[in-house]
Amino acid sequence: MGAGRIELFSFKGAKTGYLDPKDDKFKLVGCPRKGINCIHILPEINRLYSESELARINKEYQKSVELLQKAYYKTLELKEPTCSNCVVLFQSTMNETLETMQKELQDISFGIFRKKRHQSTYSGLSKFLKKMNFFKVEDNNLLTKKISG
Repeated sequence: MGAGRIELFSFKGAKTGYLDPKDDKFKLVGCPRKGINCIHILPEINRLYSESELARINKEYQKSVELLQKAYYKTLELKEPTCSNCVVLFQSTMNETLETMQKELQDISFGIFRKKRHQSTYSGLSKFLKKMNFFKVEDNNLLTKKISG
């Protein structure tokens, strides 16, 4: 009976779009200062990012957003001019992750099978992203001060 059956779905090797929480998202490659400025900050950013991904996988969106915001603010501790390119990379990656999460929350909060419990998280995330975009400067999206709220 099973020999002639066609498989409609296969989840073997399927990519979920989530980072494996054991892997570091950000790694130093070609740092002119050999990572001296971020020796303590980068592991913390990676830890917060990984915990955020784990919370997101578990559909704990509020916790995930809060952890990503903390990681985002942690990047502001890298103040050396040689770190500016890394900071821009870190922040833009986190911004993309937050925007992806915003889309996920929009889909589950306002779709046909909506869940109202995520609407407040969606609203707070949307406000945070608007504030982040407000501080972006043309050709340099480096956030220069901490956003309150």
